[in-house]
Amino acid sequence: MELWFLTSFDNKLVWALNREHLHYLMDYLSADLREKPFSAYTIMKTAKNRKGIVKVIIVNSMKLNIVMK
Repeated sequence: MELWFLTSFDNKLVWALNREHLHYLMDYLSADLREKPFSAYTIMKTAKNRKGIVKVIIVNSMKLNIVMK
C-alpha cells in the first residue's frame, strides 16, 4: 500500500494514507477530549508525545506544501 504522507517522531513512523487520514490524525492528537476509540500506536496515545507529533506533522506538511484545514 502506498502512503500519502510519511515522517518520523522519536524513531517511530508517522504516516497517513491520504489527506483525510492526515486531518483525522491531527484532529485526534490536538483534541482535549478523545471520545472515539482510535487504533494507534502507543506513542500517539501518550500525552507527552502528542504536541511533538503534531509539530512534526505540521513542519513536514509545510515542506511538502500540504494544505491543512
